[in-house]
Amino acid sequence: MKKLITLSFLTLIILSRMAAAQQVNSQQFSTDLLALINDAKTGFSKTTGDLQEENRYEKIYKARMSVFNQTDDAKLNYQVPQNNTYTASVPERFWFFQSFTDSKAASTRFMLDSAEYIFDEIAKSAKLKKEKRKMSKEDRDFKAFEYMGNGKVVFKLTVNPVTEVASFRIYSPRRPGDVFIPNLLGSVAVFYSNMNSMTVVEVYGEKFTSKEAIIEAVRQQNGYTDSYYKFEWHPGASYKSLNAAYGKQMNVQQAHNSYSMY
Repeated sequence: MKKLITLSFLTLIILSRMAAAQQVNSQQFSTDLLALINDAKTGFSKTTGDLQEENRYEKIYKARMSVFNQTDDAKLNYQVPQNNTYTASVPERFWFFQSFTDSKAASTRFMLDSAEYIFDEIAKSAKLKKEKRKMSKEDRDFKAFEYMGNGKVVFKLTVNPVTEVASFRIYSPRRPGDVFIPNLLGSVAVFYSNMNSMTVVEVYGEKFTSKEAIIEAVRQQNGYTDSYYKFEWHPGASYKSLNAAYGKQMNVQQAHNSYSMY
């Protein structure tokens, strides 16, 4: 009996320590997560570190903040907006991402076991709607939850109980501080021959010079040297607005290159 009592006492000690450790993890996770969510409102001004990689589609930054201080497993992605007629339009997005891939790590176990509940509580206080994403056949082992506000994803949690990995994203309503958004002056509409189609070249710059100078520059840059080409200048117009105005009358497409006067 004495041996049994001793074993039971040791078990209680172990369980109480595990519960205390889990409580500490919950507190730290909640604190770190809320700090990231609040920083997202400023465009991750505190979290964004050095630029790691850049191409025409995205910019990737190191993270200076994370949950559980695991910045090596965190990064920030800025998705450059893409708008053309050959592929689906890609919206501008900026988000924080952190992954947990070591199945033996306490932080990964916590993410698999408890993170969803904390995300749920934060979402409730912020009046966000939780939606479970339908996964493809290849990703059927994953569970993904998106927390929506005003029709947009605010944060997203993904877990895989089979492979024991997890990750989450927090989206920002702002773009990175180093992303320059040029001033749109207008667009040159290019027509060929019978004018049943329009190619739109957006023009960016500090200030307007002259319609003739801009059209000539666009003509030379894009190789529209054939005499069959006709040009129209639309001040303040974008590809999107011209497509909305003329898309039902003719085929409207965006040129591969815009024209910059910077």
